[in-house]
Amino acid sequence: MNYIIAASTTRFKEIGVRKVLGSTRKQLIQQFMGENLLTGCFALGLALILTETLFLPTFSRLVDFYQLRFNPFENWKLILFLLALMAGIGLLSGLYPALYISGFSPINVLKGKQRIAGTGGFVRTLLVVQFGLSMFTVAAAIVTTQNAQFIRRMDVGYQPTQLVVLRANSAQSFNYLRDAATRLPGVIQVAGSQDQIGRTGDQAVTLEDNPVKSTAEVFRVSADYVRALGLRFTQGRNFLSNSSVDADRSILVNQALVKTMGWRSAVGKRIRLEDQSYEVVGVVKDFNYRFFFVKIAPCVLKLNRPSENRVLTMKINDADATRLSDRLKAEWQKVMPDVPFDISRQDDVYSVSYDESRRVRDVFTYVALLTLVISTMGLFALVSLTIAKKTKEIGIRKVLGASAFRIASLLNREFLRLISIAGIVFLPLAFVALKGLFDSEYVYHVPVTVGAFISTLVVMLLLALVTIGWQVYKIAISNPVNALRTE
Repeated sequence: MNYIIAASTTRFKEIGVRKVLGSTRKQLIQQFMGENLLTGCFALGLALILTETLFLPTFSRLVDFYQLRFNPFENWKLILFLLALMAGIGLLSGLYPALYISGFSPINVLKGKQRIAGTGGFVRTLLVVQFGLSMFTVAAAIVTTQNAQFIRRMDVGYQPTQLVVLRANSAQSFNYLRDAATRLPGVIQVAGSQDQIGRTGDQAVTLEDNPVKSTAEVFRVSADYVRALGLRFTQGRNFLSNSSVDADRSILVNQALVKTMGWRSAVGKRIRLEDQSYEVVGVVKDFNYRFFFVKIAPCVLKLNRPSENRVLTMKINDADATRLSDRLKAEWQKVMPDVPFDISRQDDVYSVSYDESRRVRDVFTYVALLTLVISTMGLFALVSLTIAKKTKEIGIRKVLGASAFRIASLLNREFLRLISIAGIVFLPLAFVALKGLFDSEYVYHVPVTVGAFISTLVVMLLLALVTIGWQVYKIAISNPVNALRTE
């Protein structure tokens, strides 16, 4: 609306001539409304093209669990809705400018004395709201980007990127692959387990001398599994290799289980598991074996007998990963030729968390870009209208000796004040909302600090300066004679 009014200043002479030649106000309104509706038709066509070629593919990539289809020609209701939306927006956005411009006096227009009235508080309030929402989404994009980087770099308690996992279908196949892997260069250490860590289900664990039950994850592993993963002990010892006593009676627990049980020293305590009593011989430091948006749960490591191992976990040098995969595949085909090669990296366990944080980041980034475009267009329109309204005032100031810098500062001050108001109102709301969102959805997340919001305000102010800078510069260096020649 602002832009339509501002753009009409270049057509004042046309409007005056039409009115002198007999055009009625109704005819001028029809002309402006028709032009606006025609522009709306072009905008609708462009929107359909962008939706099909850009927005839908982008959205489907962001939320890859759901693919959207868009074909308006298969749904007549959608066609009617889009046409009604286009007509409604065209009429609403063009009605006021058409009524306003058609009411100009032809004498004042032809003499160059026509003035544009003030822009009003409603339009300025709307601009503040637009920039406030943009600040909200930009701040969200910054914080979610920081959070995605935080989760990617988060210490999980061991080095999953150095671990490669093979899943055998029998004890014989496991033993063959384990022996073959130990002979391969680039393999630092091998270990076995009944399942891949982070893939098993919960199991009830009961303190032997207490009826209170607690749920814990149970991992059945070989004696060298803790060493292969690089887990750190806080109390006690590791399993003894080939120890039937440890296999029958001993377990390791993490710090979360110790805290849940309320123990100070866990070594020597007993836990009942599957109707059998086990002694805690060691406590490992907490490690994240599932998703980052859930708290580290209690877990138990139980020593497997050699015949029970099916999953081979290898600690490798990253530089040898591709070559090792080819060698392991060749060994796999020797012992399981009819079974598809089943290899994965241990950090695949965390792919859900990585993908989730990436999707949230991308969604907020794209929304921020869209809101920035909308708010920038609104600012551009308001600047255009303000400059059109103050053309003669600026000319008088230049005649009286005002410098281009002084005039630019005068014009910039008003818009920067509106953007600052948007920041003062909306950025604290964004801080509270984002902090609450992260605290409720993520157990482990980047701290939500004021730095991101200060950066947002700086970015928005710079964007505003760029948006209005060229228009202000042109009017500031223009010849005042052009603005005052009709006075």
